[in-house]
Amino acid sequence: MYQPETAAPSEPVSHATPLRIARSAGDWVSFQLHREALERFVPRGARVLEVSAGVGHYTEALHHLGCKISVLDESLDELEANRARARARGFAASIEGWAQRDICALGDFADASFDAVVAYGAVLSHALDRRDRALGECMRVLRPRGVLVLDALSLWGSMRRNLPQMLARDLVQTRAIIRSGNAPRSLFSNERPPQAHDQQPARERPSQPRASEAPPSHERLAAITMPSPPFAAEPPAAEPYAAADDGASVASSTTGAAPRATSHEPPHSEPARASQPAFPAPEPPPRERHSHLFRAAELEAFLRRAGLEILSLSASSALSTGVEMPLTSDPGTWSALLEYERAACVERGYLDSGHHLIAIARR
Repeated sequence: MYQPETAAPSEPVSHATPLRIARSAGDWVSFQLHREALERFVPRGARVLEVSAGVGHYTEALHHLGCKISVLDESLDELEANRARARARGFAASIEGWAQRDICALGDFADASFDAVVAYGAVLSHALDRRDRALGECMRVLRPRGVLVLDALSLWGSMRRNLPQMLARDLVQTRAIIRSGNAPRSLFSNERPPQAHDQQPARERPSQPRASEAPPSHERLAAITMPSPPFAAEPPAAEPYAAADDGASVASSTTGAAPRATSHEPPHSEPARASQPAFPAPEPPPRERHSHLFRAAELEAFLRRAGLEILSLSASSALSTGVEMPLTSDPGTWSALLEYERAACVERGYLDSGHHLIAIARR
């Protein structure tokens, strides 16, 4: 049973924040509620593993809690941006290290070595069909009674936020998204669908995303351009194609009678054949990366099956998701909006209305 507790922020809400960093009221609310979840549930002075840390907005929030943080991200660009922010804003001393790691590959961290794991940035959604392994790795490095703080993309909230794009899609494709929960990332982010001319040899193809350009970290408005290639109800895995084999097959001869002998070659011998140039097999078309969009009940069941105790489950924004409202400079407006959102986001009927689901669980 969920109690609509009101989380008091540790510092006054700054009315300058929306004008400085947010692209929409919903993004600003989401940033505040993500930050407040850290303040409520991550113990002061804890040793924290932050997965998919991005450019460091939540890393800095953990620093203010006195935490010692190991910062991970798949992208080297994001890690460099995180490091630069830590040095510029004076919290580098709180970082135990920066490392390029995937959430499914935490093997160099010992079992039960962290008081808390923070996995924002919808990293569980992006793990797609590896999400069981991703959650297992997070639980493995948590100490007993340790806290896992994560978010995941919400199916209905993402559709609400991007309703014009959803209505512009083919109905069959949208039904497939609703049925499976799997959708191309370009539909709910500013990631451009892959094009044929984007292809590079496997050894040159970049495997990491570009650095985030605007906070809140991992909160981006959806692109209006729709992906042109259709996708199946059961999407392919997110990994890129392997490079095509460059070896060329040689066709066997199916000629009938043997050729007539000439004065320059012995009888019954095969005639000299001109060498044929070997062409590599054509590169397959690029695949779009997909993510899994959760229903609230699905995420809750997923965490409980793993043996976790759920401490809190909420939407990242409920009232302001997909709502166009001016970024006013009136501090009273923002304080009131945040108060209303805190109450609404934990209501059962509103859990699925935010772009993200925010979950806190204990091992």
